[in-house]
Amino acid sequence: MSSASMLAALFLGISGVVDYSRTGLVERPPTAVLATGLVVVGLVQLAVGLILDSVDRGRVEAKRLAYIQAC
Repeated sequence: MSSASMLAALFLGISGVVDYSRTGLVERPPTAVLATGLVVVGLVQLAVGLILDSVDRGRVEAKRLAYIQAC
């Protein structure tokens, strides 16, 4: 999901950057705001995914330790 948001933001943002480099103006501010929002959403999804992965690994390790101690 994170990569999809970032890819969509990149796709939308490139046109704004090209327009800005040609004219010096942002001709479509709503698209620029959408691209910025998608980047923020993508980064939040990435952070949440990393946190959830570390929590899952911790739980698996705790289960293994409990199994080893029980034997």
